[in-house]
Parts: sequence; C-alpha cells; structure tokens
Amino acid sequence: MEQKDLIIQLIQQDLKHNKLTKSLMQIGLDDGGLYGLEILTIVCELMGIKDDNLSDTWADVYYSFLNEVYAIDPSELDDKLPFIANQCYGLLKSLVEIENRINPKL
Repeated sequence: MEQKDLIIQLIQQDLKHNKLTKSLMQIGLDDGGLYGLEILTIVCELMGIKDDNLSDTWADVYYSFLNEVYAIDPSELDDKLPFIANQCYGLLKSLVEIENRINPKL
C-alpha cells in the first residue's frame, strides 16, 4: 500500500469515527474526549509535518472536513466518505506544498 493510500484511509476512518462520537454527543453520551483517536497527529507525521510546525490553517482544513461529514445522512456516508477523504488529502497536500514554498526548510 502506498503512503498516500494509507493517509487517505486514516482520514476516512477519522471522519467516520468523528461522526459517531459527535452523534453520540447529540444524544447525551459525551465521552469528554476520552475516545479521541488522535489520527490528525498520525496524518501530520505521515505527511512530513512535525507537531510544532502544524499551522492553524492546516488544522482548520482538516477539521472543516470533520464538520462536513457530520452533516451527511448516515445512509449516504459509506458512498461519500472515500471522495471526501480524497478531497481532504488533496487540500492538505497542497497546503503543505504552499507552506513549504513560503517557509522553506533551512
């Protein structure tokens, strides 16, 4: 499996997990963050971003996709998740390239 495919699968699983935990919160079952998977950290590492170099914009893009999935009807989720995860990956990769161009590593 290529690294890109692995990252997309991780994003897809994070999107699905986030939808579940947010839906549970809606019915009063709040885990207080106890069951967070921290996949964002893994995705960052696989994309070559160190935690201390994670930009707010990069995180905002990632979280915007988590919010987008929350609005999708559960019956449509399996059909839409691969496309959304690919979109998320593409934007994050582009943002990494932009940030590397603006702030080249010395």
